[in-house]
Amino acid sequence: MSDIEISPEDMAQCQEIAAKVATDAAAHAMADAISQVKAKVVAQCEEETRQVEEEVKAVRCANEEAEACRVAEEEAAAQTKAKGEVSANFFIKCLGFMIMVII
Repeated sequence: MSDIEISPEDMAQCQEIAAKVATDAAAHAMADAISQVKAKVVAQCEEETRQVEEEVKAVRCANEEAEACRVAEEEAAAQTKAKGEVSANFFIKCLGFMIMVII
């Protein structure tokens, strides 16, 4: 076997190519890592968005239920007040009639 002699210029060119290959490989590895992290962040953001949307929906439903209860209470109070006014008017008329009969 014979030894192969490599000139210093060829050796420098080989080292330059090896450095470029290593740099390219590192860049690809970094790009892959960034893509994986980005995918995880996007998935996490989507999950958090879904949870917030569910919480907002629950709050809206609770607000709608509270509003419905408030309206029902106001209607019940109005009906009770109207019944009380009718009863009071009837009592006053009866009292007036009884006073007229007595006089």
